[in-house]
Amino acid sequence: MNEKHFWLLRAFPDNVPHYNVFLNASVVGLGWPRIGKLEKGIKSDELKQLFIENDYPAADNAALGRRAGYFTRFVNEMQIGDVVFVPDNNGTVAVYEIKSDYYYDEKMSVHVPHLRKVQLLTTLKVHGLSKSLQKLLGNQLSVINLDKAKEEITTLISSDSGVGQTTINRTNYSLITGENKGKTVQIIIPNNASNQEITVILNDIIHELEGKL
Repeated sequence: MNEKHFWLLRAFPDNVPHYNVFLNASVVGLGWPRIGKLEKGIKSDELKQLFIENDYPAADNAALGRRAGYFTRFVNEMQIGDVVFVPDNNGTVAVYEIKSDYYYDEKMSVHVPHLRKVQLLTTLKVHGLSKSLQKLLGNQLSVINLDKAKEEITTLISSDSGVGQTTINRTNYSLITGENKGKTVQIIIPNNASNQEITVILNDIIHELEGKL
């Protein structure tokens, strides 16, 4: 069995937000449509030439190399079963499992024809993650590898049983009762929740209360 790898992919091809497009279509993808369909195993130099031939200028050779790197990762290195984090601009990140090899399809979006089918595992609040993972998810490159955070990510996705939301499903709970602006507030915490999970719950509550002040 192939080793599972972890990735960040940004959903803003041509600076057009595609977070919801990806969510609704169960795909992730890259832009630069004019370079056409790519073959698995394509080399970085071949990609650079395709960008030049199809009028996709870059500031310098280093920028061109970074762009080629996005595609070598997306086409060649990503595997079925890998996990992809896709952040939006509002503090949420969708976590997907890759379900297909690379394919090219212009029908889904004129901006994103380079695609892989995915299945949503969960969505997470960025503020509930560790500082180191938050920093990685703040990287503005289109595709990067997240394997350095493998242990934390594995814990996050294995402890989250919901689909499409941060949900911790347990059978035994503790009830914490407090007061906010004269109103009783009750917080239910699973007894066997990890410190990371409790941090996520409390941060969500704090942000919710702050929004109502």
